[in-house]
Amino acid sequence: MAAASYEFGGILPFDCKGAITSVAPRWKKWKKSFEYYIIAKGITNSARKKGLLLHCAGPEVQELFETLQDPEPAAEGENVADEFQKALRTLDAHFSAQINEPYERHVFRNLKQEEGETVDQFITRLRRQAENCNWDNADEPIRDQVIDKCKSAELRRKLLLKGTHLTLGKVQEIARSFEAVEIQLKAMKGAEED
Repeated sequence: MAAASYEFGGILPFDCKGAITSVAPRWKKWKKSFEYYIIAKGITNSARKKGLLLHCAGPEVQELFETLQDPEPAAEGENVADEFQKALRTLDAHFSAQINEPYERHVFRNLKQEEGETVDQFITRLRRQAENCNWDNADEPIRDQVIDKCKSAELRRKLLLKGTHLTLGKVQEIARSFEAVEIQLKAMKGAEED
């Protein structure tokens, strides 16, 4: 059975019965992986995309989809060329309804820079979590979270000195420069000790 999943690019079926708080974020991640797959395979036919979506998503999603879809057949002259987009909208509506925005924002506010993690890597984790928070523009909360939860008090001081005109892009620029200098200082200190 494992060999069959690799035939379809290693896309494992979607677990729609997992923890309720993680279903919507996991669906977004799974869907993005599937979209990359169909692009890589050059599949453009809407009916084939829909069939492959439901096949790769697995039996649980297939059963769910059958109960969610509109039982009425397409009216004569209605555009059926967009079967794939209609199927995605149906599944998106079901799975995204399970996002608990206050909880996702709580998770976001509790993220902190981990040991050995660069600021760029931290920002990537923040961006992923921000997708579940439904902010119109996540750059400001991400910028603030980096300032608040970065490991280095010295970097925090540099960022705060920039004041209200500090953008997320500028945070990344300053952090990259700061981290490079930290590595260089450690190398210089190591050379002096030798």
